[in-house]
Amino acid sequence: MTDFSKDPSKELFSPSLFEGIGTQTVQPVQTDYYSEGVSEIPARSDHQHPIGVALLGALQGGLNGSVFKNLLHNGQFMVNQRALTSLVFTTNTFMSDRWVIANVGVGTQTGNVSSSTAFGPTPTSGRPQPAKVQYMQVTVAKAAGALAAGDEIIQMQSIEGLNVQHLNFGTPFAKTLTLSFDVYCTVSGTFAVELISASSLGARTISRLFTVVGGQWQTITLNYPGDTVNALDNDSAGRLAVAFYITAGSTFTSGTLQSNWGTLTNANRAVGISNTYQATINNVFALTNVQLEVGTAASPYEVLPYDAELTRCMRYFERIGTPPIDVNQPFGVGMNFNTTQAAVVVPYKVYKRAIPQAAYAAPGFFVILTNAAVVVALNAISTTVIGTGSVQVLCTTNATQVAGDATILRSNNTQLATIDISADI
Repeated sequence: MTDFSKDPSKELFSPSLFEGIGTQTVQPVQTDYYSEGVSEIPARSDHQHPIGVALLGALQGGLNGSVFKNLLHNGQFMVNQRALTSLVFTTNTFMSDRWVIANVGVGTQTGNVSSSTAFGPTPTSGRPQPAKVQYMQVTVAKAAGALAAGDEIIQMQSIEGLNVQHLNFGTPFAKTLTLSFDVYCTVSGTFAVELISASSLGARTISRLFTVVGGQWQTITLNYPGDTVNALDNDSAGRLAVAFYITAGSTFTSGTLQSNWGTLTNANRAVGISNTYQATINNVFALTNVQLEVGTAASPYEVLPYDAELTRCMRYFERIGTPPIDVNQPFGVGMNFNTTQAAVVVPYKVYKRAIPQAAYAAPGFFVILTNAAVVVALNAISTTVIGTGSVQVLCTTNATQVAGDATILRSNNTQLATIDISADI
């Protein structure tokens, strides 16, 4: 073994350390650290030993591979913690995790998440098929008449500022983005996709149109230049959003399409869409394999392991007690601070991006178990203190308990006891 104390000139990749191992031919490329997102590792100028070069090259390949290149979460809609399979939606309804659907004034619309093969396969070889993934669709349950000015149906996701700093918005080096997705619509039509920069310096937008041939899946690829004007704040708020305009009234279509970045102007957001979808009952608009990435060309859809996608989504929303669970699942431990109330701390699996809000199933679905092995039903449950890592729950009962006793909050012989923790954007 080399004694570095005696010969400090022998560095980690010094040739003498690797004698007899053989020659490797991988050659790293020297480039700016921030040229394309996670960049290549610069080559060393002093020692270029073949094994050292190979190690650097392998690490470089891993960093520049398909790890988290998609700026969007849950682009195949596989994570659905709220377990919503079908619902009538209005304003800002979270269906599948991280995705908002909204209907403002356009008849009656139903949203659902499905893996049905009813619409047939997607067209592009190598892309995940809807039969093997989920897609999220909206369906006309009641056809709309003439659109009012402010009517709209949109599907969107917001990205927090911490995850978009490498885009270099607000500088001459702002990076081009490519959006790719698979889409199905019952009828032919033209739709719009808008990028929204929600910088604290002011909101800016850019839109692209795409056309769908009715009755078949199609792969769409759209390019968006980076915004060189407004920087995206380096915080956990929603700073960049992708919005699909399925239907829009004149408030959003009466101007000139915002084909370059500019100050948000409602009249320019969806100019040119055909508004054919909403006119007939049972018309469907469906999306899957939605990916937003750095660069000028679409790469194959990045399929993450389910557990990785779930963990990413839990930063924004977590349902504690998602079925299937034990009918007597414990949620947390605490103590009785008087004879009818207990305070219980319930931890989250994943820290949230900001202080969240908590929503509880009916109190009758919960009980507390005291250290005297007494099970007591709740008649009220609420939040006392909430943070990014846990919530302190106030559990109120009618039965008299011993103040100071330890207690456990658990489900009351049911899988319906849930606590929703939401910091969604």
